[in-house]
Amino acid sequence: YMGAFTAGGLRVKVDDGKLSIAKEGRIKKFVDEVREVTFSGDQAMKEGQNVIYITERAVFKRSFEHPVLELVEVAPGIDVEEHILPHMEFAPVISKNLKTMDPRIFTSGPMNLLSNEFGVNFEDRVSYDSEPHVIYFDWSGMTLSSQEDVDDLRSLYETKLQAVTSSKGPVDAVINLDNFDCRDTVVDAFAELANDMERKYYKSVSRYGGHAFFRQRLAGHLKLQSADELFTRFDADKNGLVRSVGPPPKHHIKSRPHRRSSLAHHPHHRCQQCLKA
Repeated sequence: YMGAFTAGGLRVKVDDGKLSIAKEGRIKKFVDEVREVTFSGDQAMKEGQNVIYITERAVFKRSFEHPVLELVEVAPGIDVEEHILPHMEFAPVISKNLKTMDPRIFTSGPMNLLSNEFGVNFEDRVSYDSEPHVIYFDWSGMTLSSQEDVDDLRSLYETKLQAVTSSKGPVDAVINLDNFDCRDTVVDAFAELANDMERKYYKSVSRYGGHAFFRQRLAGHLKLQSADELFTRFDADKNGLVRSVGPPPKHHIKSRPHRRSSLAHHPHHRCQQCLKA
């Protein structure tokens, strides 16, 4: 969700890459009680959804980790004690890794998003679990626009996969392609890259996510699963966000049909057969 932090006369200014509050709004929007609930963050959380609230000065998320909103980002120039906490009716959890919003948001020049297709540090997009010998690639939000982009990604793939397979052999791979895309001109090159990595390094691979058009374009090259086809939830990179892989246990399939929300939130802790297992 996106909106202003307060209402009723709020005026803000942006100068030299920083945000300042010229006039605070009279009405608080982060309140203890409301007359009507049109969206329940608690329910969304129980169904495995990530809930993010973005305002001009702060970003909050709702997750399993905390019973209330967690403040995860603040705008440059904003003081938490002065500009955020006094204007809320409840106290949010302050993230241990509280970040400053991308300063490019608060400048007038181009943000050069297309030239920054990898978005975050590559190391932050890859995690490896040595015990089951599984590697997780998070390509969510990336766009490949040119052959150079594909070549760069191939180099990153090769470096990481050679390191984890040199001593233990082929690895099981889980690849998140949510909101990933590549231009028509490089679809074949990307498919060739993916198939090369599968042939050389993978014992198995599960790719999931990607919008419908992307999955359709690669249908002749790769097998991509939608999020609805995957079940077990786990936190691959220990950041409170879940990755999904694998089908539901057979006894769950027999017991009842699963809605999307059930696929996103497998109630292992309430299932007696899972507990016995």
